Amino acid sequence: RERIVRRSTNWEWRNPIHESLFPVDPETKVLFGKTEEISVRHERREDALSPVQRNIDILLAAWEKNPQDGRVAMYLGYAYFSQQDFEKAIEWFEVFFSMTGITGDAWQGVMQSAKAHVMLDRFETAIPLCFQAIAIAPQWADPYFLLATIACEDEQWEEAVWWDKLGRQAQRPMKALFVNPLDYTWRPEIVVHEALFRLG
Repeated sequence: RERIVRRSTNWEWRNPIHESLFPVDPETKVLFGKTEEISVRHERREDALSPVQRNIDILLAAWEKNPQDGRVAMYLGYAYFSQQDFEKAIEWFEVFFSMTGITGDAWQGVMQSAKAHVMLDRFETAIPLCFQAIAIAPQWADPYFLLATIACEDEQWEEAVWWDKLGRQAQRPMKALFVNPLDYTWRPEIVVHEALFRLG
């Protein structure tokens, strides 16, 4: 996203990555003009760091400056998760969860930790995290589908179908949270069809 703004307003960039532009004076009224879509292609240098590693370096530096910023901890969790460094992802999601008092954010930290434990085949650790997520927001589908996945891995076919049914009766999380659309489409289909096939 690119913005053209009036320099007569005093602006500042906030957050180390996924930056947002804010007026310094909170009383400033921001009026939006015309919005258009433009396309800009940035060529990467061959010696450039990967975007994820670049973000990790920026976030770690930001964390050193302000170890109370839960947003930084959350992004570090996602960055390490995308690198498949699930142990570090779990560490940062746990930090994030310990710092947040917002229902949606707390749920997100718990769910991402559960998913990372599943990727490491630590199902016994992931299961109570799923129940913790259900306790925070029982209306959201993710923990039910993840429990179905775990049941399928354990060859508990009937249990997998039951959890899948509960997931389909639940809702997708609010749009403000990071979610993967595939977690509500073909991934549950693979799990439940495997379970139903095994049941005959």
